[in-house]
Amino acid sequence: MATDIYKLLSEIQKRPVMYLGEPSLWLLASFLFGYIMALETNEIEIEENPSFRGFQSWVVMKLQSNEGNVIWNYLLVKSCNGNEEKAFEKFFVYLEEFKNKQERILLWVQLPLAATPKTYKVLRSDGRYYRESPVCFVQIVEYVGVEGVFLRCINTLGKLKDEIYSVSLEKSLEYAEMLYKIKKDDWKSVET
Repeated sequence: MATDIYKLLSEIQKRPVMYLGEPSLWLLASFLFGYIMALETNEIEIEENPSFRGFQSWVVMKLQSNEGNVIWNYLLVKSCNGNEEKAFEKFFVYLEEFKNKQERILLWVQLPLAATPKTYKVLRSDGRYYRESPVCFVQIVEYVGVEGVFLRCINTLGKLKDEIYSVSLEKSLEYAEMLYKIKKDDWKSVET
């Protein structure tokens, strides 16, 4: 089974009708969410670098959207005035930029894990369980040529759990304090 999400997306870009029926961002998003859910439910490792989880924040940043809680496919279709085909094309432009971004870590902190298990089971709405891993490492990252910063949350397995876009370092620090109770004095800078 192909577990490299970027290889799969490359195939979909070449032959959208074969995979989706038509070049539609809504169909692509549904396909991807189902694909990812199937892999996670069956505990199959997804090969991805960078983690596709960060794509949501990338789209929010690219579109300078204040709708951070709205999923990437909706934001892209909205930015194309409802034109599915244009949104589909824009998705692959943003995806290529996302895959090739160059980062610089500004600050980092390791969260205390005391008695936290490496993984734990989470009950889904359908009654099935999936494995989740708590956040243990947080970074504030900037990308070359991009305004704003990203709060990157990494779990105990070393995988990206979330990457949250903020317009400024100050906003990112506030958000980290709200989410993880990280005080400004807790952060360590990366020596360059």
